[in-house]
Amino acid sequence: PREIQKVKFLENYIQIKNKRILESNCGSGVLLSRFKRKAKTTAGLDDHIYRDHLIKKGHNFYGSLDEIKNNKVKFDIIFSLSELEHKYDPVNFLIRLNKILYKKGILIIRVPNFNNIYKTILGKSFFKYDYRTSHNYYFSLKNLSRLFKITKFKTLNVFGYQEYDINHLLAYIKSKKRVGSNYNKIFSKKDIKFVKNNIEKDFYSTSLIYILKKK
Repeated sequence: PREIQKVKFLENYIQIKNKRILESNCGSGVLLSRFKRKAKTTAGLDDHIYRDHLIKKGHNFYGSLDEIKNNKVKFDIIFSLSELEHKYDPVNFLIRLNKILYKKGILIIRVPNFNNIYKTILGKSFFKYDYRTSHNYYFSLKNLSRLFKITKFKTLNVFGYQEYDINHLLAYIKSKKRVGSNYNKIFSKKDIKFVKNNIEKDFYSTSLIYILKKK
């Protein structure tokens, strides 16, 4: 559901109709199935355990970037959500994605934001529970700007994207540790939206979302 919400947000800024779509790190293809009706083609890139499931749903499947390259396949739009931070070599990964995009193709990246409001307020308490060893890198506006320049992408849009509301933040502050869905709902939906908009505007959000264009 969290990833679906991100895609609903992105659909305000990108055109899916008649586009060749690839989702890297696609899993079972939930997002691809959302695009299938409008897109020209949909394809997933992930581990082979998902292959039969995706093909059954009518998507093309690739087990590696080398397989895509060898088949001389290119795409209009590539989604890479919650993936870049797990790569051992993000520069090489982005260069390879660039090569399988059509001229002026679009790459959409979502990463956790290192300089988020939780880290700012909670400091060491945040790192204790949320600084994940599965993330090989953490990103900010500054290092992402350098990264995309090196890998020949132009930034069309960058958005702060806050995944949790102010009630969740206050519960985390009080407990000094991760909280689930069972916490006090103090603020109204209007107040939640007001705070969310300001957090995103100032890029203290939990995530950053980039819409990039191949140079």
